[in-house]
Amino acid sequence: MKKILAQTAHRPWAMPTHPWLYYQEWNHLVFMHARVPVDWLKEHVPAGLTIDTFDGSAWISIVVFRMQRIRPRFLPPVSALSDFGEINIRTYVTAGGKEGVYFLSMEANKKLSCYLARTISGLPYQYQPFVYTDQKLTGQLISFNYEIKEPILHKSAFDLWLTERYCLYYHYRNTMLRYNLHHLEWALSAASITDLQLHYPLLDSLPKPIVPEAFHFSPGVRVAAWSPEKVI
Repeated sequence: MKKILAQTAHRPWAMPTHPWLYYQEWNHLVFMHARVPVDWLKEHVPAGLTIDTFDGSAWISIVVFRMQRIRPRFLPPVSALSDFGEINIRTYVTAGGKEGVYFLSMEANKKLSCYLARTISGLPYQYQPFVYTDQKLTGQLISFNYEIKEPILHKSAFDLWLTERYCLYYHYRNTMLRYNLHHLEWALSAASITDLQLHYPLLDSLPKPIVPEAFHFSPGVRVAAWSPEKVI
């Protein structure tokens, strides 16, 4: 972590000066990005956050990955609890001049891990059984096949806008909080998705079915997370 924390040139703002609290790894990620109407999104993003847009469009991303080795700073990971599959649907927001993400839904495929993550972090984890392999994801809410394509050697402004975000926001007990994060810049590859099936009640409220327009794959990042701070 010392080497990771020492590399900060890619960050849009400085890291917190106090010590980080949690370590985690986000590994083997598939991203699917889709435009959504701003008016629809406003119904799902709490007051205190400004919806961030790219070229005038609001976006959500479905992100599937393997959460691994999550632990408090001074404790070792326990794989039965700290390793699990996660699916989240996120959107892009700003508050206090810091671009971050806001989760519309979060699912984990281990019941106890889900309970602990929700209890400790306050994030909206729900248990959902699914199987995520190197070729496909199979679950009740979402399923698809995927293929990893060529590395993205020169990222576009859109690639960076979608991925280089170093905080997340959540609304907890009538307070808007920010988790500051740090990791190295994302290594990205192109990806292709086939046989996508979505059965999220959240997405059923859209005026028309979403059609992902961009896809990414990443081998992952090692992440330091700080204790949450109140957003003024």
